[in-house]
Amino acid sequence: MLNAALETLHTVMVAEHANKPELSADEQASITACAQLNTGRFLEDSENVAALMSLLEEKDFYVRHPAVQLLTHLLTQRTKQLQECVLRNPTGIATLIDTLQDTREVIRNVLIS
Repeated sequence: MLNAALETLHTVMVAEHANKPELSADEQASITACAQLNTGRFLEDSENVAALMSLLEEKDFYVRHPAVQLLTHLLTQRTKQLQECVLRNPTGIATLIDTLQDTREVIRNVLIS
């Protein structure tokens, strides 16, 4: 269930569907604007990032992997806002460092990229 929720959040924050050739320029711009708006709204409340980071403590691949993907997307789109949210979280840095120690390469690679 968490996997589906995280993937849905990722989908509404990523504008990768805006690059389809069958879409007009206005439609592409609209999709991109919605994705940026959703990303901004998610980051308005640092509790959202705290909740997302708490999911990194889950050992289940199907929870941890999409959580790392979403954090990586947030970092690429709104670096400063995400950094502020992570630094406000008392265990933020420790959680990220612990996640880097995951034995599954795919999770580490997404986090490092």
